[in-house]
Amino acid sequence: MIPRRRTRFLSTLPTLATLAAIAATIVGAKVARANDWGTPGLDGAHARLSTERSGALFAGSRWTARFPESARVLSSPVVAEGLMVNVDLGGKVRALRAEDGQLAWSAAVGSDVQGTPAVDRGRAFVPMLGNTVVALRLADGATVWTRDVGGMALSSPAPIDGDIVLSVGFPGKRVVRLAGTTGELVWQSPPVMEQFGNTSPAVGAGMVVVGSNGGHYYAFDAGTGALRWDYIADGIVNLAAPLISGGRVYFAGGNDSGHVHAVDLATGTAVAGWPVDLPAPEPDLAGTRLARQRAVSSFVSVGGLLVLQTRLDDTLDTDGDRVADRTLSREMVVALDPATGALAWQAARGRAEIIDPNDVPKFFVCPTPAGFASDSSSELIAAASSLEATVVILDAETGVERGRQAVAGAALASPVVANGRLHVVAMSGAIEAFASSVNHAPSAAIPASNPRALDAGQVALRWLPAVDSDAQLPSYELRIDTDGEVLESWQHQLSVAAGSTSVQLSDTFTPGVRPRRVGGALSLVQASDFLGRRESPCDRKRICRLEPGRGARGRATGGRRWTGRGRLHFVQHPPRERRHHAARRRGRPDSARHDRPRHGRQRRRNCRRARHHRGWRLDQGSDHLHPDHLPRHEGSIESPHCARLPHRCHLGGRRRFSHGRERDAGPERDRRSRRRRRDHQEQPARRQRRRARE
Repeated sequence: MIPRRRTRFLSTLPTLATLAAIAATIVGAKVARANDWGTPGLDGAHARLSTERSGALFAGSRWTARFPESARVLSSPVVAEGLMVNVDLGGKVRALRAEDGQLAWSAAVGSDVQGTPAVDRGRAFVPMLGNTVVALRLADGATVWTRDVGGMALSSPAPIDGDIVLSVGFPGKRVVRLAGTTGELVWQSPPVMEQFGNTSPAVGAGMVVVGSNGGHYYAFDAGTGALRWDYIADGIVNLAAPLISGGRVYFAGGNDSGHVHAVDLATGTAVAGWPVDLPAPEPDLAGTRLARQRAVSSFVSVGGLLVLQTRLDDTLDTDGDRVADRTLSREMVVALDPATGALAWQAARGRAEIIDPNDVPKFFVCPTPAGFASDSSSELIAAASSLEATVVILDAETGVERGRQAVAGAALASPVVANGRLHVVAMSGAIEAFASSVNHAPSAAIPASNPRALDAGQVALRWLPAVDSDAQLPSYELRIDTDGEVLESWQHQLSVAAGSTSVQLSDTFTPGVRPRRVGGALSLVQASDFLGRRESPCDRKRICRLEPGRGARGRATGGRRWTGRGRLHFVQHPPRERRHHAARRRGRPDSARHDRPRHGRQRRRNCRRARHHRGWRLDQGSDHLHPDHLPRHEGSIESPHCARLPHRCHLGGRRRFSHGRERDAGPERDRRSRRRRRDHQEQPARRQRRRARE
């Protein structure tokens, strides 16, 4: 296993008797959890509040990852299953190990990317400006599917019941829901949107709420895509997502708007007393203000308040020639009362005097703060800055600064707090993680062997306890499945009490385990192959074991759910010999006669050999061997306990062996075949020697 926040073993419990080798694999979460941060909003409503108690100081270990080929970064990081996933503006997706920053995999999606990926059920969904959305397998970055949505995809996908929903940008003006497993279109909204939308949808109460450029917001039915209501606000909106909280929806548009709107979630009608104004102080630099633009972040629902970050960019004439010569940028965090909209507190986050207009942060967006719990009564906020290279930790109730952390550079990407680490990504592409001083992820749980062979009466999964640096006993989360993986789906999920290191099972499963600390941090995931059990058809009191032979690859030969005795030898013949046999059966002339045996009897023998000695594998859930699924090597599958081949076993898909009938399927038969072949090849040389003697 590998350390991570929630540990899961990846393995198969087929018909095996002892513990197999450990293989490191990544496992996926079924729903967004407070300890992982798999989507930009953390949950469907975009509350961005983690229940993890990480404290105000992140003075523990840290790591930094820089990639020379990286473009600038707008996308925020997401953290799930021990990996931190991020993508740069050039479309290079990278997954780093959250514990140490080592690159796990990278993938180029072939188009520019501005939206933040979403990770759900073992897949990373990446929106692209090239009118497509791509799903990558979280374990290795392989492409699962690609879908053309008919418009630029800047909107970060929002997971919903295994699917994803996102707003389609220019030239499309709609919202689509795609199947998470295949990318097929589930529904698309009716053509009612006046402008394209770039915001990530907020999902709640059976509705999907999105904002379009120009400040027009829409709510669609999450099941059908039908329009439920629309609301005309103001501002450019762009990437600032709405928030669903307390039966209301909150919006902030930005650009030429300084308003925050609140509407009823069920009807879309404005709440009395809203919209309210955001703080708009006058410039503190001498000169004439010629223009003002406002950038806004998405919301955070933390400490009973609405929190967002905003930046004012004032274009100034400081020398009196009526030509803009300087931009004054000021950034602040603002907290509002969600009931009345009254200003609760504000905290300055940065100030910069910019001469070159190209240096002003772009995209009308600020990094959105991240909310998380603490050991004290009040919750905390981590706020990055688009103007300075720091992250500050603020008290959510008062706005008082509780901590400050220097980082690699200013950021438009939002920070996240996951598994005891603060993750930040600078505009330059530098990726950093800072360990909490009080909440440390436990080490990985290590699979332990069983003291005796597993049987039908006892199947117990055991692991060595995870080590916690603070001497706390972690609890465990156990996932169980039968399809060989617990990354994308599973049948059972159990919570194992702190201190327990085993669990009793009663069937054939694939388990996955993750240790969890009291404060909420989880270890990285390690996958491991457990050996399972199944009653033997030839001896129901014995458990059989299958071992891959030499030349086989991994579990390709590890027959699942097969029990039998003896040594089953397989040979994959070269493709040419099989072509000869196929051509002869079809009655067509053979184009390579010189490779064929000359005598009919030997030719027929080789044809039978080519038919029956092909590679085979055992299919999960059956007792059948299937040909042509193994590499072209020799090898064997051995079961040491039983005396006969299994009931209804198909050899190479040609011959059926009933239960109780023995067959010589070992290496001796192959040795005899090779001897006959050698004798046949030596016959011409023997005849020549005999004639020479005569």
